[in-house]
Amino acid sequence: VMVGRRAIGYPRIFTEIAGMLRGEPAPPEAAGERRRAMRRYLELSVNCFGTETACALMRHRLGWFTKGLRGGAVLRGGVRGIRSVDQAIELIEDFDRGR
Repeated sequence: VMVGRRAIGYPRIFTEIAGMLRGEPAPPEAAGERRRAMRRYLELSVNCFGTETACALMRHRLGWFTKGLRGGAVLRGGVRGIRSVDQAIELIEDFDRGR
């Protein structure tokens, strides 16, 4: 359960676990990896729940993707204003450019 909950906002946890099981360090996070994960989560949420619910989910969960990252607090502050998919994408892209 704990891995599953963490995986929502930090999908590379599986890469890290696999590395630990092999006794190897996980490779560094690739540039844009978090942005791609956030965009994919948004896309899947829209497809599954529709735009309105997906935006509500992103307001709640987008911060999970940025926990512990420089600039993450700024993004988490901006998520309250998400009312459309375009706003969510703009916020994600702005965060990625600012990192």
